[in-house]
Amino acid sequence: MAIEPEKWHYPQYVTPLAKDLICKLCRISQIERYDAKRALQHPWITRRLDEKIPLTASEEIQMFNQEQVFQKCIRVLTFMSILKKEEQNQDQNGERCVALLNKGIKTL
Repeated sequence: MAIEPEKWHYPQYVTPLAKDLICKLCRISQIERYDAKRALQHPWITRRLDEKIPLTASEEIQMFNQEQVFQKCIRVLTFMSILKKEEQNQDQNGERCVALLNKGIKTL
């Protein structure tokens, strides 16, 4: 049983960015571990501290899935909004038909 890199104890002089890079390089699961390309893009390596930290493949998949769920929710809400408007239109048309029928019956 391996200890996860996030639970390791680091000396105080190790920066949070360095800890992040170490953790992402030492993960057991390949999909959660940085490949060489992502590691070389990490701000601790590039010294561009204002850049975003690259995501692991696992994090990219998770973000993609979250975006898909969000898009499905938007489509469902849009569909429900359209149905509600159609229902309101039908109710108004139905009331008009009933009023016309009543008016027609009264004139007979």
